[in-house]
Amino acid sequence: MLVAQGSIDVSGLFSQAADGLDVVYAGTHQEAFARVREGFHVALVDLRIPGGGLSLAGALATGQPRMPVLLYGSDPTIEELEDALNLGLAGFLRLPMDVKKVRDSLTRILGRTAFKSVPASSQLAAAEPQPRARRAGLLALAKLIEQRDTETGLHVERVAAFSEALAFRLRDAGVYGAQINDNLLQFIGIAAWLHDIGKVSIPDAILRKPGRLAPDEFELMKTHCVKGWGGDPGSDEGRRRTGPRAQPGRRGDPSPSRALGRQGLP
Repeated sequence: MLVAQGSIDVSGLFSQAADGLDVVYAGTHQEAFARVREGFHVALVDLRIPGGGLSLAGALATGQPRMPVLLYGSDPTIEELEDALNLGLAGFLRLPMDVKKVRDSLTRILGRTAFKSVPASSQLAAAEPQPRARRAGLLALAKLIEQRDTETGLHVERVAAFSEALAFRLRDAGVYGAQINDNLLQFIGIAAWLHDIGKVSIPDAILRKPGRLAPDEFELMKTHCVKGWGGDPGSDEGRRRTGPRAQPGRRGDPSPSRALGRQGLP
């Protein structure tokens, strides 16, 4: 595991979480570029590393397309999270974070076999078997849906990670602060796994079509949002949900920043 570390010392945290993986630390862009040629399962980049974490993470992801790249930090802006999502990064780890959370994130990306010992999260299995079984079932369903689509790898995991990171940022900024409690934050990432469940109703000819969709095809594609919600696309509520802000960033949609409505966010 390659860690491009800035001023915050995370060596103890990541070394514990990466049981079974060799961890190599780099303190600059140049050092990270030099070491990445050695081959790593995953890379973690400090958002505030000198020279910019976003640019480094994007370059590493482009140069090593088979290696998942995650950002970590404590103070991301909405714009930075949006840029990270558009760069195709695998997720965002929000500091402070405990070993269990880091291990869970790495396990979702790399699989359990990457680690020597049983992942720390599984130690809770006996105490909460039903919740863990439900989460595993939901993720399996989400990945099954993903197989019908042409999205790139780790799409489900990426959307979940950035949904959770954005929710944290909103709460910290006082937007919906009363509604976004710890319990909701826990489930936002899980619920985000199923954001594309409505695509089971979209024909393969449209869902798997390469390139840009025709206007009528795009209108049909947008109905997966409300169908996944369980509503009627032809109703007033359905038309509102499938309007221009319903699915940012998908083949001709508005950008995520416009969909979020930046004028109402910090």
